[in-house]
Amino acid sequence: MFDVNGIKERFPSIVNNPDVIFFDNGATAQKPDTVLEVVNDYYINNCVNTGRSSYSRANRITLQIEEVRKKVENFINASNVNEVVFTSGATDSLNTIVYSWALHHLKEGDEVMLCPTDHRSFVLPWINVKNILKNFGINIELVLIQPDKNGGDYEINDLVEKVSSKTKLICLTDVHSVYGVNMKVAEIRERVGDEVLISIDASQSVGHKKVDAQELKADFISFSGHKMFTETGIGVLWVNERIHSQLHPFKIGGGYPGAVDWNLSSIEIGEMPKLLESGTLNISGILSLGKAIDFINEIGLNNIESHLEELTKYLYKRLQEIDLEIEFLPGPIFCKKAIAGYGIIPFNIKGINPTDVGFVLSESDILVRTGSHCISNEDLEHQSIRVSLHIYNSIEEIDRFIEVLIENF
Repeated sequence: MFDVNGIKERFPSIVNNPDVIFFDNGATAQKPDTVLEVVNDYYINNCVNTGRSSYSRANRITLQIEEVRKKVENFINASNVNEVVFTSGATDSLNTIVYSWALHHLKEGDEVMLCPTDHRSFVLPWINVKNILKNFGINIELVLIQPDKNGGDYEINDLVEKVSSKTKLICLTDVHSVYGVNMKVAEIRERVGDEVLISIDASQSVGHKKVDAQELKADFISFSGHKMFTETGIGVLWVNERIHSQLHPFKIGGGYPGAVDWNLSSIEIGEMPKLLESGTLNISGILSLGKAIDFINEIGLNNIESHLEELTKYLYKRLQEIDLEIEFLPGPIFCKKAIAGYGIIPFNIKGINPTDVGFVLSESDILVRTGSHCISNEDLEHQSIRVSLHIYNSIEEIDRFIEVLIENF
């Protein structure tokens, strides 16, 4: 049996706020004791910089950072540690792709494919780079991938038909941040072949299910740590070794691995992953990432995925049973395949503004997200109440959530 109460005891913020039901895990996850301990220990007992000094404390922390890189390699089944780049989060990872790869490789008429219902952090960097390149007289095209109107995943036939000789990159989400749908990215790779590059946003899948770089067959994978129990300000960009030669530095500073021409005319390109990691890293964040991976491995990804599937199915069932006009957004309930779900359910109560629902729930210490959830369309039609669950959530919390809805609406 999955011991939810035992897991709750590992999270001080939950222990200290026993009356609060936290259903906003799609925004960030709570932090387990071991993550908080390693962050505190770094600042209290081991606060040094890395890669700069010869004394033992600095060398020890430098070694620990590389041990975390190895953990990430194993966690996502990368080919080697040089594919793992530490960033400040998924947004930083996604922008790194734009500045280190796209600015140097996209030519007149090239195309990048993306979906307008994906997270803004996955869409806006490409609009930005399109505008930057236009200032230099280079015009690229952003080709829109259509989402399936019912299931919420990609309309794969439409996507494949739009791929052309000009298509250089396809941007895909692994699990959708609003719809909670597995977006079938591995199948898309099989359909489009190996020539076009694929960038995957795994922010809502990592820590919820197995993210396997070899199975996804992508070129870039980006994710944040804070949604998988780390502190904020730490993320990962995985870059397939096959395209390392295509990367260029864009943040140059202390620790950059390439040589400098002191005639101030050139910079030698260094090696990965340091090529993209200049400056002082978020040391405590990296250490917390290592502990978060340990924690997830201790619980077991299969157990996490099964628990979230159980909660997702149960919440759908309860919402369908109550005497309210519940309107579900696209998601697993509409998919032709069996309902799986990764703990994310977006819905509305007909005739009631979702923000008002969120306010009423918060008065009962139930925390959900309302609004457009960082999808580019901000109008009311695309807003919703999003419940996003994690391993410390329970059937009893869902029952309490349903009771509050019935009592107030």
